[in-house]
Amino acid sequence: MWRPVIRFRHESRWYARVAGGEGWEAWLLTWLPDQGTGLHGHGPSSGAFTVIRGRLSEAEAVEPPVTGRLVRLRRHEVDSGGGRAFAAGYVHDVANTGPDRAVSLHVYAPALTSMTRYTVDETGILRGSADERAGIDW
Repeated sequence: MWRPVIRFRHESRWYARVAGGEGWEAWLLTWLPDQGTGLHGHGPSSGAFTVIRGRLSEAEAVEPPVTGRLVRLRRHEVDSGGGRAFAAGYVHDVANTGPDRAVSLHVYAPALTSMTRYTVDETGILRGSADERAGIDW
């Protein structure tokens, strides 16, 4: 069902909304080696992702992240068939750090309305860098 939809792009990750219903949606993402999301949160949405093909690396903020405070990241390797789930307020970075292409499916509830981008400065302090709105900024 999803195979005819996938695309790989060298300039950035490819993604497409593939399903949705009352209060939820699903996105298919593809990843070439070295492509990643950057550190981000999903606004009021909880979610989960599963790796369909390949392997992804996730760095999650260990404690509830607070802008302007020290943040510690924990790494997880997620192989094909594996996945991760998260609550609203979760901040993470997902990337393809391996040599092979990867495909993943991400489900959010409620449907995504916004994402906040973050950076971590040289002292380990979390900084908000951009707020993006669904349908406007991506």
